[in-house]
Amino acid sequence: MCGLNMNFSIRFAAPEDLDSILWIMECACRSVPDPAWFVASGRDFLQDCLAGKGFILLAEGLTGPSGFLVVKYPGDEPGHLGRDAGLPEAELPRCAYMDTVAVLPEARGNRLHIRLLAAAEQALSGSSRCHWLATVHPQNRYSLQNFTACGYRVAATRKKYGGLDRHILYKRARLL
Repeated sequence: MCGLNMNFSIRFAAPEDLDSILWIMECACRSVPDPAWFVASGRDFLQDCLAGKGFILLAEGLTGPSGFLVVKYPGDEPGHLGRDAGLPEAELPRCAYMDTVAVLPEARGNRLHIRLLAAAEQALSGSSRCHWLATVHPQNRYSLQNFTACGYRVAATRKKYGGLDRHILYKRARLL
């Protein structure tokens, strides 16, 4: 695999990283076997996350940005994944979504998805956000394996994003 064992650093993204994040997302969209596997986030959504409705982590290798993970604070939005996972209404404000993760094809094989998840969980540790949720297309075994390797479990399967099948993944943060 290209890029295997490359050195990467992970940092919080800033507004000036937005074009790189969108470029990585575009490359990810073009490289998935089935377009239903990956739903791209828009510029406005990413800007909202950078402005405090979450955060974005950026993985950088020797050649530049190679992957990212968006963490979203969902508030009390309709279609809240916490409801799909069976959480009580009172717990919904304590949720964070591992919303979008993408890695450039040439950087795959370096466990960046797992490393980005671990960094996001570390960033969330100590906060009130102890319910971590994500969605994965049921046939996207790569993403599903990465999430389950990090302790996420399938809590439900629902139609999301305009009728696309998605597993709703859930993990509760370990309390210290």
